[in-house]
Amino acid sequence: GASKLPDDDDDDDDDDDSRDDVEDGSVTPDHTPYPQDIIDLRGEWRQLQAESAKWNARTKSTSDDILALKSQIQHLDKEDGLLSGYRLQIQKMREQITEEDERGKGYKEHFVATHRAGAKGIVPGGPGHSVIMGREIGKMEGLDDYEDYVQKREDSLWAKIDVLVEKYEKESRREAEEWFGPGPHRVELEIEFPQYTDDLPPTEWPRVRGVFKIEMAPLSQMPIAVNLFLQQVHHKLWNGCSFVINAMHILQAGPHRYKEAGKERVSGQYIANVPEIVGKFESAKLDKMPFQEYHNDYPHSKYTIGFAGRPGGPDFYINKINNSVNHGPGGQSHHDLHEEADPCFAKLVEGMALLDELNKIPVDRDKGSLLLHPVVIVDSRVVVTRTVGQEEEQQNYANGNNNGNGAAGGQNQNNENVPANNDDQGGRARNVPAMGPSQRI
Repeated sequence: GASKLPDDDDDDDDDDDSRDDVEDGSVTPDHTPYPQDIIDLRGEWRQLQAESAKWNARTKSTSDDILALKSQIQHLDKEDGLLSGYRLQIQKMREQITEEDERGKGYKEHFVATHRAGAKGIVPGGPGHSVIMGREIGKMEGLDDYEDYVQKREDSLWAKIDVLVEKYEKESRREAEEWFGPGPHRVELEIEFPQYTDDLPPTEWPRVRGVFKIEMAPLSQMPIAVNLFLQQVHHKLWNGCSFVINAMHILQAGPHRYKEAGKERVSGQYIANVPEIVGKFESAKLDKMPFQEYHNDYPHSKYTIGFAGRPGGPDFYINKINNSVNHGPGGQSHHDLHEEADPCFAKLVEGMALLDELNKIPVDRDKGSLLLHPVVIVDSRVVVTRTVGQEEEQQNYANGNNNGNGAAGGQNQNNENVPANNDDQGGRARNVPAMGPSQRI
């Protein structure tokens, strides 16, 4: 191959130098040199371009900083608005605290004044006691202290109530055993009612009689309610009363009477709480329960019997379905003490067919399921049991001639029932059957 000559390399170097001169502005494209002043201007122009690029970068950085500052300012404005809201809330809270403090001071002054010696307060005892209590009250600083004080008093009152309840239960059990024996106790309610008859209007149905046989709850579970009902029955207070409500869940009786216009009964109208009937309950002090006695082992099951009202009595009802929930604890929310229950104190042992007969009698559902035709309790009696060996003694007891021997003892071995009182006897102050020791007359 051909070799490169030295002259050729020199020519290439000269061409490169010429191109560099053109590019840096020292010569024209035709390789004619520029004047020196033009060359200087071109150098200054390049410097200005470099400075301009630096300032553009700084300007962009400054713009970015400005945008960031604007964002921070907006955030601070929002926080300032929140802080203003917080300040208002804090101010309101301070005002409320001041008001509560003033109110608390007022309560304290009233509390101290109420319990001051000589005032008609709730602190018992003499001046010394009042001084001590005044010191204790003076130490109170807030509502929590007052609540603790009231809670202690409430606990103390409930403890006293528990003692009274226990005492009442013991006395009721003692009285029931003394008057009617240890049990089991039974009651019979004889009622008169219109019996359903085909092809006849209800006003022409024949009036017939039937008997509800009732077994009382054990005295160990429901002494107060059992004793109250036994005493009511024994003193004939239920004679002449009526079953007035026959709802889907209960059949209820009370000291009520069917209205009559002349000799004609007024359909579906009753006189509630007839004064002459209620008066007998009240004068005998056998109208109501002292409190809502209840035992969890004797719930409102189907065919059980409970007292209605607050306090319970004298109305009672027969549970036609299981009412353990709505008549048990917490089931009667319309009463002030909704956690209480209706006293459940007995159960129906015979008379379910009689309930079916009563269900055929028309009722007014728009008026609380009122029976449209009278169902009257014509007789009531306590039934005691006797053994063959004590037949004469028990018979005398059942007829009211106990001769001071007390309630007939012994539990039924042959399951023979004897009426514990007679239709013509009643009144708690008379020598009535099943009265117990003669000194109680």
